[in-house]
This record gives sequence, C-alpha cells and structure tokens, in this order.
Amino acid sequence: MAAGDHWLVIVAFIAWERGYKARGREPMVDLALFRIRSFSLSTTVYTIFYAGAINAHVDLSHSAPTVPGSTVTIDLKLTEVDGRILTFDVEARDEYAVISEGTHRRGLVNREKFESRLADR
Repeated sequence: MAAGDHWLVIVAFIAWERGYKARGREPMVDLALFRIRSFSLSTTVYTIFYAGAINAHVDLSHSAPTVPGSTVTIDLKLTEVDGRILTFDVEARDEYAVISEGTHRRGLVNREKFESRLADR
C-alpha cells in the first residue's frame, strides 16, 4: 500500500458504513466520530501502522460480557521490542469491569521487500 493509499482505506470504510446506515442497519462506528480531529488522526495512524505490520500472535481472554450500548475502551502498552517484533499488553474494559486482557505481538515488515517476495511465488 503506497503512502497516500491509507486515506483511501479510511474513505472506503466510511463509505461502507454510510451504505449500512442507508439500508437501515447499525454501522460499526458512529460516523460523527470522524468529525473529531483526534479520532480521525488516530485512525489514520492506526491504519498506517497496521499496513506496515503483520500479526505475529494474539492471546486474549474473554472474562466478562458487555451489554449493548456500553462503551468499550482498549488500552495497549508496548512492553517489549525484540528486533522487528513488538509486544503489547492489552486490556479492554467497559464502564463496569475488565472484559478482556492479554498480549498481542506484531512484526514490522519492509513493505517493498514483502511484496517482491510475494511476486516471486
């Protein structure tokens, strides 16, 4: 994905969500959030980060249910950097309790090198 293409992913997601809403379905994200500068910028950073990284491992518990309408907050803390592998502690909670916790590892990749290896297959 080229540098400018990250915005295309976000725009496509918003268009998809608007289509859902137009068909009377509940979108995954309240689209009004994209009017908030900090939300838009953090979404962009998230998209760019995940476009340059691959999942290495996810280990999360599911310790409590969340009732519809609750707000879920997910906190990540970078706990280890081992070469190109990043390890995060993850905690998800709603207004009442921790609902999930665990670890997540991601591997940073050189995009061009990765794509050239795929092309060689």
